[in-house]
Amino acid sequence: MTPALLFSLVTLAPLTLAPLAVEPKLEVAVRGERVLFDVSGPSQPFVGIVLGSLSYQTSHYLVGLPPLLTDGVVLGFGVGDATTPMHLELAAGALPAGVRLFAQGVTLDDGALASSEVMRFAIDR
Repeated sequence: MTPALLFSLVTLAPLTLAPLAVEPKLEVAVRGERVLFDVSGPSQPFVGIVLGSLSYQTSHYLVGLPPLLTDGVVLGFGVGDATTPMHLELAAGALPAGVRLFAQGVTLDDGALASSEVMRFAIDR
């Protein structure tokens, strides 16, 4: 075994053993004075997180992480599974009205972190 092949096997082995992340799905609904967020993810139990931002821009903060909202804040988190998405409900008054807002769902399960597409929504009062 050549040193180059040995180096390749040692370097790439953790990548082949890493779990494959299932891309989460985020649904956002504004219903009266409530904003509902549902993060669907993998079949096993997962931690779901909803990020919110005033900007659509995403960044790769570290190698191996999925793209995340660049100046996002955590709106909430919880647990979901194959039959029940992670559900978050916020008062519409907690979010600014009359501007475009952006949200992203993030899941963490079995050591794999994955992010959804960024969703746009607005609070009209």
